[in-house]
Amino acid sequence: KKRFPLWVVYLLISAGGVALLFFFISLILKQQIKKKTAEITHKNLMLRKEIGKRKQTTEELVVHEKKLTNLMDNLPGMVYRLSYTGQWSIKSINSGCARLLGYDESYFNDKKSTIFKELVHPDDYQSVIGTIQEETVHGLPYSLMYRIRMKNGTYKWISDRGKLVSS
Repeated sequence: KKRFPLWVVYLLISAGGVALLFFFISLILKQQIKKKTAEITHKNLMLRKEIGKRKQTTEELVVHEKKLTNLMDNLPGMVYRLSYTGQWSIKSINSGCARLLGYDESYFNDKKSTIFKELVHPDDYQSVIGTIQEETVHGLPYSLMYRIRMKNGTYKWISDRGKLVSS
């Protein structure tokens, strides 16, 4: 019988041990990969559902916004919505405002962030804004009389009533 040298036997045993070690490590890694893949798949499904809900909500908001705009446009007189983001700006305005004041509707769309301050008479602006802020903080309706600038540069007295509607 021919025997292998002892160093070859040790080398083969060591190589076999390393191979077994790699085999078990690969099994463990495969299990971890399966687990992580299942987690990612579940999270992906949840995100898809959330995205679907958000898309649906966005579509519903667009429909409601169109309905509100249509309602506002069909109301007689001036109807507008203000929002406050550091300063008061007009969020939307009905076509009656444009007609009554003599402006094109695009005039309001292009200047929504500054138009309210531009239209209200400078002597009345701080009082108007102060009243709106004070009453809306307390959830109370406000009723004001102030001057607003027409397209031809003259000022017209108006009666303005409103109430904070939060969403």
